[in-house]
Amino acid sequence: NTEANTDKTVPVVLVHGILSNIDELSEAKLWFSENLNGEVYLFEIGNGVLDSAMKNMTWQLDAFTRSLESFIPLKNQKFHLIGFSQGGLLSRAYVETNEGQRVKTLMTFGTPHMGVYYYSDDGIYSKDAQNRWSYTNYWKDPYNMPLYLENSSFLPAINGEIESPYTLYKKIDYFVMVWSPFDDIIRPIESGKYEFFSENTDVIVPLTMSEAFKHNNIGI
Repeated sequence: NTEANTDKTVPVVLVHGILSNIDELSEAKLWFSENLNGEVYLFEIGNGVLDSAMKNMTWQLDAFTRSLESFIPLKNQKFHLIGFSQGGLLSRAYVETNEGQRVKTLMTFGTPHMGVYYYSDDGIYSKDAQNRWSYTNYWKDPYNMPLYLENSSFLPAINGEIESPYTLYKKIDYFVMVWSPFDDIIRPIESGKYEFFSENTDVIVPLTMSEAFKHNNIGI
């Protein structure tokens, strides 16, 4: 298949997660390099470990976008974009907030697409916390959705939970979410496949029954 063979030469961009850097993507780079013919590039968010946690997601998205857009080897090229954990959220946000259809495939590994929740803490939604720590921008308290929707500075907009121009619709060829039922970081683990708790409960809402699916927030 000529089209399939050509697609294998598409460059690949890998994005690390929280408290990480490009050094931890070396094995992933090796795997993709061995299985695809396209060049594999690693992108570091700011200074890596510290900035990936201590800079808010809007700052990180801006830093990633500027790095990507100024990267000469990818100038005017389409590429596959692959994000790990928090890097998957950044990757999806990049696709949603940019007009050009440069990304062919968006793939995420263990990414909290619908947010994370471990315990209730209203302080997480304070301006100081939202500006200071990346994870607060996708902390989603099912027991206090009004506070989340009003004060969370990142996830509600890219998930279409509030009025927003952002969408994946018609911007990529494929969207692949890889998740694990043994994930010990993301809670709920189903967030990795775009599912989350029902409001005021710990019951998971299946994707096809969710508001995100009904309102086509994912763009499928």
